Amino acid sequence: MKAAGYVPTSFQQKTIEEEHAKHKKRIESILTKKSKEHGSATNLKMSQQLQKNMKAAHNEKFQSIDKDNKFLLEKLIEISRKKPVVAAAGVGVVVVEKREHSHSKSLHGTYRKKEMMRISMENEAFAKRLLAQYNNLEI
Repeated sequence: MKAAGYVPTSFQQKTIEEEHAKHKKRIESILTKKSKEHGSATNLKMSQQLQKNMKAAHNEKFQSIDKDNKFLLEKLIEISRKKPVVAAAGVGVVVVEKREHSHSKSLHGTYRKKEMMRISMENEAFAKRLLAQYNNLEI
């Protein structure tokens, strides 16, 4: 214990300051080491939790995509099971047969459909003229 009024010499003061600096460095290194260990454990827990959250979000995204795909597939099946398209063409009715094969659709599908309708109407008109001529003939 130091006596009241005790003043260390400059050499003693220097030694005390050096010892204090060493002690401070040791304390800082211990604190740094502990904080790194604690930080890495915390980071590990956080990264595991983050991975779980990301995996859950990823699963939710895929579940949503699967749900949408199933819905679209049901719609496509429903459309493919519908009866053939019936279109009015002049006086008669033309039935456009349903395709049995699932080929890729042409880019000119609407043009082909219009062309088919035009040809069907021409054939129907030709059949009417032919029947009119046939009924006028005396056999």
